[in-house]
Amino acid sequence: YAKQSDRTVKQKLFSDLFRQTRFLGLIGGKMKLKSKDVAIAGLFIAIVAVMTFVPMLGMIPLVFLSVNVVLVPILVCAQTTNPLVSVIVSTFFGLFSMIRAYVNPAGAGILYFAVQNPLVSVLPRAMIGLVAHYSYRGLKKLFKNKTEEDELSYGFGKRLKKNAIPSVISAILGTATNTLLFLGMLVLIYNGD
Repeated sequence: YAKQSDRTVKQKLFSDLFRQTRFLGLIGGKMKLKSKDVAIAGLFIAIVAVMTFVPMLGMIPLVFLSVNVVLVPILVCAQTTNPLVSVIVSTFFGLFSMIRAYVNPAGAGILYFAVQNPLVSVLPRAMIGLVAHYSYRGLKKLFKNKTEEDELSYGFGKRLKKNAIPSVISAILGTATNTLLFLGMLVLIYNGD
């Protein structure tokens, strides 16, 4: 009888989690992975893997942390694909950086022990794709409505407002998400150490 109650609690927790992720559009509902999405995700994951593991290509080590140029393909993926693909690619970036911290601790800087923790390396980076995707989509709709109302914007200026400005702002927000969540989890977990 006790097993049955544990099972119902687990089912209830899973259904709550399913409802929350369905709200985000990640599982169920309209969001499904097609074979094209799997292929695109595989290509972006391969690019992220090469940029993560080849020294001085995607992660340039400094004294304390690494400068992540590898965020560029993640941000491009977030702006050109659906949110599920962008979350998958950015999660793999977190996994690859954690693996890199185990394989080559010197390449991860002095804080290699923190990057080995999945709460610090994987969880914050999984959010990069989500924030960049939804901010790009929202800003693109916002600027699309603004440029249609503006009668003086012609040609290049209209395209700039419609595409480039939302792209730059969402890239800044995605990079800030990585930085703030990574450092936030670092402080939250290793504050007293």
